[in-house]
Amino acid sequence: MNIRRISRNAVVATLATLMLFTGATGAGASATGQVLFSSASFSVGTKSFYVPAGTLTHSISGSGRTANGESAVAANLATICYGRLDWVTLGDGDKFLSRTASGSLASCVVYLTRQRSNYTFASNVKKGCVDLYINSVYKARQCHNIM
Repeated sequence: MNIRRISRNAVVATLATLMLFTGATGAGASATGQVLFSSASFSVGTKSFYVPAGTLTHSISGSGRTANGESAVAANLATICYGRLDWVTLGDGDKFLSRTASGSLASCVVYLTRQRSNYTFASNVKKGCVDLYINSVYKARQCHNIM
């Protein structure tokens, strides 16, 4: 069995993520969540396994439907090539409402970030999310309920 050492770049990306979120100032309400995304899968018999390659961290601060800030960080153990982070809103029953796409990076990086501030969610929005795409392939979504 091969055990892969964590690269210096992965450590730097993790530290950058921690600094980004621990440095944020508080608001009336805030939420931070993180999901793992996989880069490889394999099967043994009838069981499928996914090997996590990185994390997608998403944070929203604000109160009610007003957001003071929203940020997303995708960090990978290797690199993220042609990465893109999109803001997505969902309505009742997780029905898709809108997408604000970022342009794909034209290079490879260890971590990818996106931020925005001072906006209001529409009254029909139930969740604010971020989607991660790597090389035009959907990898992960992380969402927060909007009250």
